[in-house]
Amino acid sequence: MTLWLFDIDGTLLRSDSAGRGAMGRTFEALYGISGAFDQVDFRGVLDDGVLQRACVRWGVPLERDRFVARFQGELEAGMDPASNPAQQLCPGVLAALDAVAALGPVGLVTGNWKVGARAKLAAFGLWERFELGAYSDDGPTRAALIRVATQRAEAAGHDVQRVVMVGDTPNDVGAALEAGAVAVAVQTGWTDVADLMAAGPDLLLPDLVDGLAALLALGAREVDQSSSGR
Repeated sequence: MTLWLFDIDGTLLRSDSAGRGAMGRTFEALYGISGAFDQVDFRGVLDDGVLQRACVRWGVPLERDRFVARFQGELEAGMDPASNPAQQLCPGVLAALDAVAALGPVGLVTGNWKVGARAKLAAFGLWERFELGAYSDDGPTRAALIRVATQRAEAAGHDVQRVVMVGDTPNDVGAALEAGAVAVAVQTGWTDVADLMAAGPDLLLPDLVDGLAALLALGAREVDQSSSGR
């Protein structure tokens, strides 16, 4: 069967920089430094890496567990799509999740810490839609996270024959290719389409509305091949 893995920011939803804001407020509360992440590019980067670089840049000790605990509350307070229209799901997400769930297990591979992933998705009622996941807490690179998610799916009893990774950045694409997954890029994030194409995805979609049929065809081809081999 196919294991379907999704990135969060720019792929499933837009948080109106809620994560960046929560990290900034947490850093200021713990270290007294404001604007620590103002010029940081978060696209495709793991939260652990962002925090480590900030601590080195500002010459403060890395207190990861303390930071993440404070960050969780800050992010949960900052996620309120009911009152902030800039916090929204990307086009076609709900229908796409319904459709791929009929073809195999659905999981997350994201640079967010797990508490951040939960806060963002729970704000839209989506956290429970994902059977498994791998997060910044689980490994040093996105490729490693794809392998962790695959192992978790297999440990849960799924016979994973193919892994499809859906993301919106060249880092997502590169990680998928490195991990032996099918790399699907969507143009709903903040990456220029030329940069996405240059990363070499197996499938490039405008979004999960116009691209849904092509995405589902990946699972359908596996079914066809499996049936013909019987």
